[in-house]
Amino acid sequence: MNADAVSDLMLALVCGLVFARRIRDLPGLAIPALLVGFAACIGVLRFSGVGFALGPHRCASLFAACAAFPLLAYSLRYPGDPVARHFAAASRFAFLLGGLGVAATVVGAAKWGDAAAGLSALVILWTMLLAGDFLRLVGAIALIAGFVVVLTIPPEARYFGFFTQIQGLHYLLCIAFAALTARAGTRQSAVNDGLAGKAEAGR
Repeated sequence: MNADAVSDLMLALVCGLVFARRIRDLPGLAIPALLVGFAACIGVLRFSGVGFALGPHRCASLFAACAAFPLLAYSLRYPGDPVARHFAAASRFAFLLGGLGVAATVVGAAKWGDAAAGLSALVILWTMLLAGDFLRLVGAIALIAGFVVVLTIPPEARYFGFFTQIQGLHYLLCIAFAALTARAGTRQSAVNDGLAGKAEAGR
């Protein structure tokens, strides 16, 4: 197993832990981790030299970019909304956005996934700046840094003399998911609980 495969394995493990930890209380955070973790599992095969994994990995990565990051952004922005708190609503949200993104890419919008992920990262950053949540702000910065690495560093280059573009993305996503899905502190929990109460009252 080479270094690229190891980095994808680490991402899959982190996403698996996030899914197990948040699926019961905030599926809107758990499902994005599931989608990215699934793509990472296929990526382990791809980067280990399994030829048939290339196509499935690209498809899973595209679906995750179109669905996981917008759902993550929405759930962090509106933690009391049914999309964030109910598995069925979060699943529908992800399926619709993922399907729309894949369809748009097929008909020619090649950068749809990149745009969806990038805009979602900016929404998350803005949300964490407003919330004053330092840990999640670090996660948002790591998420944006991961996308910057992909856009600015050639695949064959190494930065800090060690990490490749792929490895940098994977490890930064590990940091991002671990930080962004951590349970909020006391102040932020009070805000979330208030939003949740309003959402339940309005149903």
